[in-house]
Amino acid sequence: MGRRARARRHRHAVPALLETCGDLVDPAVRRDPARSWSAFLASVQRHHDVAPTVLHNDVHLGNWFRDATGRLGLCDWQAVVLGDGARDVAYALSTVLRVEDRRRWEDDLLDLYRDELAARGGPRIDADALRIRYRQQLWGALAFWAPTYHPPRLMPGDMQPRAISGEMLRRISAALVDHDAFAALDARAQGAGR
Repeated sequence: MGRRARARRHRHAVPALLETCGDLVDPAVRRDPARSWSAFLASVQRHHDVAPTVLHNDVHLGNWFRDATGRLGLCDWQAVVLGDGARDVAYALSTVLRVEDRRRWEDDLLDLYRDELAARGGPRIDADALRIRYRQQLWGALAFWAPTYHPPRLMPGDMQPRAISGEMLRRISAALVDHDAFAALDARAQGAGR
């Protein structure tokens, strides 16, 4: 599916989700669907404004596996893109971890990501800049899960079990609120996240 087709799918799914999700998504996020959609679009722009890295781009829990030796791996590589690595980090941490665990571990995991990225030849990202980029990219996680909860007309309605989609949205919403993700996209934060 091309970029324009994905954008159309999300443009309809995000507002529909925010109008129908009830308590799954925090009122601060669902109160103004147009503002949330604008935040997602701004996060996409930020995704393209930094030095790119290769992203899996669909790092939800169902795409992780453990091999016979116990090592973790990712499957379903059909959505690979170049962009801000903070997108995969935000998507993974906000969906794979229970809210309480994310809150406890995310600072350490962000530091680990910075260290591993630099150790493998990537840039050494300033800790504060990474945290801003992480906050900005949380909007992508919400937009990626919206179509699974409220599928658009041409999308299969059974991509994910509704209970799983709901739980992912609840987790992402908590991260958006915990990190005041709207504020992460203001002009000062945008400059600091580069």
